[in-house]
Amino acid sequence: MKMTLLEIVRHILSSTDLEDVNSINDTEDAQQVAEIVKGAYIDLSAKINPQTKQELFELTSSSDTNLPVVMYVPDGVVDVLWVKYNKKRETSDINYQVLDYLPLEEFLRRSHSLDYSKSNVGSFDYTNDNGDTITVLYETDKHPDYYTTVDDNTLFFDSIDTTYSSVLRNDDTIAYGKFTPEFQMDDTWEIPFSDVNLSLLLQEVKSRAFVEILQTENRKAERTVSVLSAIQKASDPKVKGKHYGYDDGLPHYGRLPRR
Repeated sequence: MKMTLLEIVRHILSSTDLEDVNSINDTEDAQQVAEIVKGAYIDLSAKINPQTKQELFELTSSSDTNLPVVMYVPDGVVDVLWVKYNKKRETSDINYQVLDYLPLEEFLRRSHSLDYSKSNVGSFDYTNDNGDTITVLYETDKHPDYYTTVDDNTLFFDSIDTTYSSVLRNDDTIAYGKFTPEFQMDDTWEIPFSDVNLSLLLQEVKSRAFVEILQTENRKAERTVSVLSAIQKASDPKVKGKHYGYDDGLPHYGRLPRR
């Protein structure tokens, strides 16, 4: 089953006894429902695996000398399958090599086993959304060999060669992964969800529309959302990569599992 944005908007307008339209731009109510669909699409895409395309991309540098070995996954990426880094010996070299992924616990164990008194060991402080701060140690005289993730979007690397740069750079990385199609505010755009996920989207939008437009609750829609959500299997971790011989219970593909 496939539905366009206009079909979803018309379905929700009918469910809420609002005026039907021929385009999402015909009425303010239709435009508001379309925005609700967009919000629900973005939220659900972070939890499920919609239709995706696979592409090469660069990671995003922190551009912050206080976070020299921190990089970020670009928006729209739902799976990071592998990461390569240019382990150059000269500035003009090209020597991309696959980095190993480590679970966070193992990464921090290795990090905190470094001797901070040595001249080739640096540190940075990472503060999470709750305001908690942890100190991470890293080496400063070699290119990175492995990485981990703390929140599926933020990546820590084990080292940096400060001979070449004070922070890990975008253009020294090549990653490969899956992208979620960007939401298109267009009548004919088809939502790239499976049947179950599309049903979940419809019920989520209906529930939000009742609250935001009619300022009331739709308990039936809310119950349906709960049931459909329970059907969803637990999603894989977003960041994958080549295993470093550490068994964290994730499937082993020779490369790592995934967000």
